[in-house]
Amino acid sequence: MGWRKKKKKKKTHTYTHSALFPPVPCGPALRLPRRAEEPIPAVTLEELKGAQSKIKERSAPGPDGIPNSALKIAIAARPDIFLRVYTMCLETGVFPFSWKRHRLVLLPKPGKPPDEPSSYRPLCMLDTAGKILERIICDRLEAFTKRPGGLSKRQYGFRKGRSTIDAIEDVISTAREAIAGKRWYRVVLRRGDTRREKCVQLGSVGQHPRRSTPFARTRLLAENNRQLLLGKSA
Repeated sequence: MGWRKKKKKKKTHTYTHSALFPPVPCGPALRLPRRAEEPIPAVTLEELKGAQSKIKERSAPGPDGIPNSALKIAIAARPDIFLRVYTMCLETGVFPFSWKRHRLVLLPKPGKPPDEPSSYRPLCMLDTAGKILERIICDRLEAFTKRPGGLSKRQYGFRKGRSTIDAIEDVISTAREAIAGKRWYRVVLRRGDTRREKCVQLGSVGQHPRRSTPFARTRLLAENNRQLLLGKSA
């Protein structure tokens, strides 16, 4: 009896995992040089300290099991080692494979049927060493896009200090100008699929056709991502 119950529970977890993380068809692999055409600045001590300061000490570790507090102590003791590692990652355009693996934890929502995938909230625990590299990359990209000629002034998503309210106010303001000038404007609304938004599948980073970024010619974040499915919820 216990064997059947355990087998059924494992099957439920597998089904839930497949529903929350549907397979995404892979496009053709980008054939890019291992090194960028333009030299990439070395990671500075200020960048390293800024990235690791945003890591919460009590957050759960990733598959490597290293606590965040221990990693911070290691960085404080030997920052030179971490600076060399992160600089080499940026120069070669390689994100270490071990940092792409994550430990998946499914948290059950209260009062929801256990056999429905939507009854769980997925949490993906990544290695903190990889999170720090992601933060360094993110900080550099944000600084680049804030320059003149960076992102459009009407780009509201995923930007600090901007929200959906700002986007709505922009639409209303544009409509009022159109009405006052007796002109026509077309508004296109798009609704995202919430089932697909539960997991963001990243692809290799290629060169944007209209933008040249410091990372435009490097291979970065998302080849061979893997999940470690736990049999028990946290």
